[in-house]
Amino acid sequence: MVNESSSEFPRPLTGQEAEVVEAMVLNGTSSHAQPTQADRERWLTQIPNLVVTGRCDCGTCYSINFFEEQTDGADFVLDGFSPRDEMVMLLVDGDRLSSLEIPPLADDLPTTLPRASELSFPEWEPVD
Repeated sequence: MVNESSSEFPRPLTGQEAEVVEAMVLNGTSSHAQPTQADRERWLTQIPNLVVTGRCDCGTCYSINFFEEQTDGADFVLDGFSPRDEMVMLLVDGDRLSSLEIPPLADDLPTTLPRASELSFPEWEPVD
């Protein structure tokens, strides 16, 4: 179980978190609209300055926020998968990386972050 108190925030990204975010920016796919290469290059420049401001409100999954003010929707959701077939999502809101999310599959809560080298990325298929 993930157990961090709110006093541990804000904090810098760990090395592993930064590597996962970078892999998601470079390779993540979206079912609605694919980001351009220029989008990905802009987002890459944000990684060294990202700060973890908190976790998902559930307190058990491995999802982290990069801004305290979260909006109701993201402009891009970049998808990848962990070796356990957990979806890994990087949300981009207003052209800024806003959160890294690993939602639970049924009752199986993801409590650890996969390594960037373990991620797989689906082929992009536009949704009508």
